[in-house]
Amino acid sequence: MLRRIAKLLNDGGDHGMILRDECIGKFGRQLEICNGTADLTLNETNKYRAAWGLAPIPAVEWAGKKIEKPERKPKAAVHSEKVGSALAKLVDDLSSIKSGSGCSCELLSSKMNEWGISGCEANREYIVGELVKNSEILGVSLAKAAVSYVSGAGIVETTGTAARLVVDWWKGNDVEQAARIAGANWLLTKAIEDVQKKKRERCRIVSRNSIAFGSPFTIGSDKPRFITLEQYAKDVRKLLTLVPHDVDCVAGVARSGLYPASMVAMWLHKPMIIVSQSSGKIVEAGNGWRLGNGHRHVTPSTGRVLVVDDTVMTGGSQAIIRGVIGKQFADVAYATVYCNPAANLGKPDIHAVDLQWPHLLEWNLFNSVISASTAVDFDGILCNDCSPEKDDDGPRYLDFIQNAKPLYLPRKEPLPLIVTARIEKYREPTEAWLKRHGVRWKKLIMHPEKSTRERERTDVAAYKAEHFERWAKTHTPSPGPVMFIESEHGQAREIARISRRMVVCPSTATVWS
Repeated sequence: MLRRIAKLLNDGGDHGMILRDECIGKFGRQLEICNGTADLTLNETNKYRAAWGLAPIPAVEWAGKKIEKPERKPKAAVHSEKVGSALAKLVDDLSSIKSGSGCSCELLSSKMNEWGISGCEANREYIVGELVKNSEILGVSLAKAAVSYVSGAGIVETTGTAARLVVDWWKGNDVEQAARIAGANWLLTKAIEDVQKKKRERCRIVSRNSIAFGSPFTIGSDKPRFITLEQYAKDVRKLLTLVPHDVDCVAGVARSGLYPASMVAMWLHKPMIIVSQSSGKIVEAGNGWRLGNGHRHVTPSTGRVLVVDDTVMTGGSQAIIRGVIGKQFADVAYATVYCNPAANLGKPDIHAVDLQWPHLLEWNLFNSVISASTAVDFDGILCNDCSPEKDDDGPRYLDFIQNAKPLYLPRKEPLPLIVTARIEKYREPTEAWLKRHGVRWKKLIMHPEKSTRERERTDVAAYKAEHFERWAKTHTPSPGPVMFIESEHGQAREIARISRRMVVCPSTATVWS
């Protein structure tokens, strides 16, 4: 019966209209399905029509019910640096008490997971305070942690009196609260180290060279960073909160380590020495009157010394310094502002900031292992940019080229490629400037236009990207990756888009990768 109705309806005409009216009561639901007006989707309607011998309704003609897709709820952001979970595990390992049993540690753990490593370091005082508040429940854990804290084992110290506190504690002296604080500090530091270890294990290799897994020249999950001098000063301040106060002397590693070492020495009111890894010499840096109660000079003793450097990349330099400093001092601790989590030749006892590879340091921009794989812009990088009033393509511009003030000068090795928007007619004074300032280079590409006005009509970023990519395709980085350093933010972004390679803009501390 339905097939007959469907056929008549499909044929149309007067018979179809009459049949529709007669059957609307008995077959209303079937008619709605046939006409596509039922509360069904196109797929469901066409299944019925196929069963009744009708052609399917084309999707382009469908105006009925749409398929309702379930709303996707955005996934909650999950921090990969679960310091809170690592801390809870340590508490479980150190005692039979679960961290969520009757105390606020479970809530604290969740907060710490959201904060990550840097957030936990910034909130160290608060975290330690919360742990100490729960000392009745966590007492066993804090006691064992305090003992572990002073036993060495490469643990970072956060208070120089911890060893004496725990010794006095076990002798029955009233220093229990201070010892708990020491134990809480150790728990937090150990939790952070455990998370850092897991992050290192997740690193992936990106270099085209055959560098084994575990090499320091690997890229982790963090975005490549350009560290400015301003950021360096802030991170040195972080280091000051971590160094022990019971050292007798601070040793700065020449030269990059002298700045943070000087700050630490001033902060601790301790004498300072300078250590040279190249010459193997140790030199006293002198000190002010306040250290010697007037005019008496303070000579560094043979007591405990804190060696301070700016970075640990592989750990190789630190190993050399250990040999030098160990000849005079027996009790030595090592600190650095930045530490590569993948450093495979040794890590410091204390560091303020994890800094994965690749990274660029403003104070060492062209004098690192990555220099051989770096192509550069000229104005705004090797020298200061030309001011608008001097950019006349005439005598004033020529004076700028000849007398431009240096900015970032390479010393380690020749620059493999310089690509500049300076036009070709200024090659001779440009090369003279490079030679006068001791800059070596392998290839200097200058813009082919005859005047700066003609150059301005061209796409300078595309011009630089073309020459950068041409060089990068034939260059084998060691360790890599290859990159371009550009002074102007917009051009840097465009060069990165075109070449799909790493581009750095020091003026804005931005890295595209």
